[in-house]
Amino acid sequence: MTADGPRAELRLIEILTRYQIMIQAYAHAIVQDFQLAEDVYQDVATFIVLNEQKIPPSAGLEPWLREVTRRKALEIRRRVRKLPRPLADDVIEAIAPSFVRANTEGEDLRDRLIECTQKLQTSARAVVHARYAENLNCAQIAERMRLSIQSVYAILKRSKVALHHCVQRTLLPEQGGAQ
Repeated sequence: MTADGPRAELRLIEILTRYQIMIQAYAHAIVQDFQLAEDVYQDVATFIVLNEQKIPPSAGLEPWLREVTRRKALEIRRRVRKLPRPLADDVIEAIAPSFVRANTEGEDLRDRLIECTQKLQTSARAVVHARYAENLNCAQIAERMRLSIQSVYAILKRSKVALHHCVQRTLLPEQGGAQ
């Protein structure tokens, strides 16, 4: 529990979920590796939780998060030697504002994906959840759900296609009805 109780804890959760895409995208631009970008996000999340008193009010939150992300990403770059050549600091600064837009667009897409996931059959939803939310591999899912591994692969494939089509249908009105 945080120092100010449940309300402060809810704010931390909101920050971490609302800005996750922005943090990971900005981190990836710096470290140029998806797994390391996830590591940066975890480092930023830990920093936020341990330093909640340093979190600025809403107006200054995004620049503060970008700076924390930049510093954590550069720390990881220093620890991990075999990474592609880093972007210049001025390039990192120049691209920073675009990650706020990416976060908003990503939140919209995530919301649509959640809505579409709810339309899947219960068994398919359980397999998708186990794979992507719990990060289980297909063999673990098959064992847990008493299915063949081929069935798990087939359910995931059909679910991905269904989710893709569902998300595309929800985007059509915004794209003027054209694909």
